Amino acid sequence: MAEAEDRFGCNLKQIFTLLLLLGYGYAMQAQTVSEPRVNILVIVAENMPAAYMAPGPEKPVRTPAFDSLAAAGVWFSQVFLASADPLASRLSLLTGLYPWQASGAVPMTRTLREQGYYTGYLGTGLIPDNPAHRGADTLLGTYVARMDSGLLPRYDFAASFRALLDTLPAGERFFCWAGLDVPAPAPGAGRRAEIDLKTLRPPAFWPDQYVVRNELADYLTTLEAQDRQLQALLDVLQERQLTTSTLVVFTAASGMPLPRAAGELYDYGVRVPLIICQPGQPGARYCDDLISLTDLAPTLLEAAALKPPRTLPGTSLGPILRRKKSGSLDKDRDAIVYARDGNPDTCHAAYPARALRTRDWAYMHHYAADQWPAGDPSCLPGQPALSETGALMLRYQKQPDYRPAFEKTYGKRPAEELYRMADDRDQMRSLAADVSYVRVLSRHRKALRRFLRHTGDPYGKIK
Repeated sequence: MAEAEDRFGCNLKQIFTLLLLLGYGYAMQAQTVSEPRVNILVIVAENMPAAYMAPGPEKPVRTPAFDSLAAAGVWFSQVFLASADPLASRLSLLTGLYPWQASGAVPMTRTLREQGYYTGYLGTGLIPDNPAHRGADTLLGTYVARMDSGLLPRYDFAASFRALLDTLPAGERFFCWAGLDVPAPAPGAGRRAEIDLKTLRPPAFWPDQYVVRNELADYLTTLEAQDRQLQALLDVLQERQLTTSTLVVFTAASGMPLPRAAGELYDYGVRVPLIICQPGQPGARYCDDLISLTDLAPTLLEAAALKPPRTLPGTSLGPILRRKKSGSLDKDRDAIVYARDGNPDTCHAAYPARALRTRDWAYMHHYAADQWPAGDPSCLPGQPALSETGALMLRYQKQPDYRPAFEKTYGKRPAEELYRMADDRDQMRSLAADVSYVRVLSRHRKALRRFLRHTGDPYGKIK
């Protein structure tokens, strides 16, 4: 497309121009760098789909820090996790490899340490939702934790970042991974945050009921909370006068933690935000090429003046960052692949699936179509992780008003799905069984199989 648009149809070029006129923009913009190697700050959010973060006046959440960062750097609008599993997606981000390649891989942090970088991390490391694991992610480097002085002390990102910088040996560059915290939303948090339930539009695959809108509004407050943590980190960079020597990356390791999103290959589960602010490069730009988070490792190694290994499947985003334009900037970025495997538990069987995304189409191949993709519906009621929206669909699954949403979310799926993204953003109408699209389906099936075979995925051998 000539001019990228966000989920709500807003023109990104106009939005970024407006942000700059309003005075948004991180101080990194339009600065020059005196050294080829830069500090690297990678900020990894949780449970954050791109759909609710695209800059624009109709965005349902207030994220001034995120908007400021986007106005100072490059907003990548079509970015996908390598895996729908949060742990696997983090490992892919750290190694630059797909989940089926990552066994025994060398993380980029080890390479950076060998080249003189000081590496450390704040907040959530590689294993999500497990505060007890903090400090054990030796792959990421030194762990630093400082708590605030509240009645119920919480992790203090600003104080922790300052403490990490205080331990930095003189003259060394740093790599810092900052995994943002996701507070559990309290009931009614969305209303108290003045999120308008009347105008809030749930995805088309959910029933449009008050309980659904209310839970969605509560969830959206977690995005605003993470934005405040982002602001704390950016403030420390400003305070320490590090903005002109630090490359800042903001992305997410998981999509929306609600039905037909969490752990799924649909956009709400795997399409995430990505902003990169590079010292010396102009901001207020966007790129709508297809990007995989496997591209981050070669990008960061290149920023550290290192040559990425040829074995990495991803490609550095450096050439895009150095361009002064917006829009589609790399014609070769016309397809990406992402995966899910799933962890068997009481209600779930393993559910391996792979997806190929091209500029116009989303193709998915489910290798265990006889299994329940979201868990056995008879087992799910009463499970601690079950959302109110999920409970509603399960409770009324036989009623006509709820049956379509139940089938889309919890029903078994065909072996293949094919969606034309231009007119089906919520991926509701699969065209895989439509004879009019048999050639499109075959072309994507073959392309996915070739990629999987080339990268060593055993599922590439399955026809």
